[in-house]
Amino acid sequence: MSVKPDTKNKRYRIADPYLRFWLAFLVRAIPLVERGRGDVALERFERSWTTWRGRAVEPVVRASLLR
Repeated sequence: MSVKPDTKNKRYRIADPYLRFWLAFLVRAIPLVERGRGDVALERFERSWTTWRGRAVEPVVRASLLR
């Protein structure tokens, strides 16, 4: 924290789960698939899917429990 407001470094939370999925996985995978390296894209997806899934599903479950 600082006394001065930091106008350059802002962090946003994207509420839409589909957009979060797109930005987390698909945007980076498109160039690999276009070059015929879908196997590399799939490997990256499988490696980080479980971590991402937990963070993506948790807010949905919490909101459902509140309702």
